[in-house]
Amino acid sequence: MLKTARCSLLAIGLAACTSSAGRHRYDHHPDPGDVYVKNAAVALDREYWVIYDRGDGKHYIFPRPDGDKAIAAECAAGGPKAPIFSAAMLCEVASSKAAVDRVNSLSRDEAIEVSTFLHARLKFKVTPAGGIEPHVFISDQVDVCNTYRSAREGALKSLCDRELGYVANGQRPDIGIGFTAAEAAALAPLLNDIYGIP
Repeated sequence: MLKTARCSLLAIGLAACTSSAGRHRYDHHPDPGDVYVKNAAVALDREYWVIYDRGDGKHYIFPRPDGDKAIAAECAAGGPKAPIFSAAMLCEVASSKAAVDRVNSLSRDEAIEVSTFLHARLKFKVTPAGGIEPHVFISDQVDVCNTYRSAREGALKSLCDRELGYVANGQRPDIGIGFTAAEAAALAPLLNDIYGIP
């Protein structure tokens, strides 16, 4: 089964989304039986790539790591982690059911290796087009708005009013949302700060 966000900033016109228990509570709803696995090797204040044990000894990571730029670069360069990433079919975005099944059936050791590698390179950056990479989770936007109250009176006021309003209403329509250049410039450093990224 393909694991993906049931509530995503990138999806349009789907059912409204609500909060659920989980590390990315507004973005991913683990299936019953999925158990969060903490990666003790991640030194940041929070995890972006979260490991779940499916209950059968196999693990998946949300968000899915296949095709991630850092992994693709490691594979292309033949770096030390390339054999692990290649065996797990992570060097490119999975394009077949078999590849998706493999990506979502990592061993615990594989999942920890992948998560650790990605977190060591995590930094939110404003793109030339005025967006933010990597993808910004709704949950993180809400936490930024609740943590940095002074930001709510500046460039992020409209964003925070909107997202906190959805939280207060108990649901958020699943619509595509981008950032203005000012919002991206204000949000990226606060995301790095809330994750504990230097």
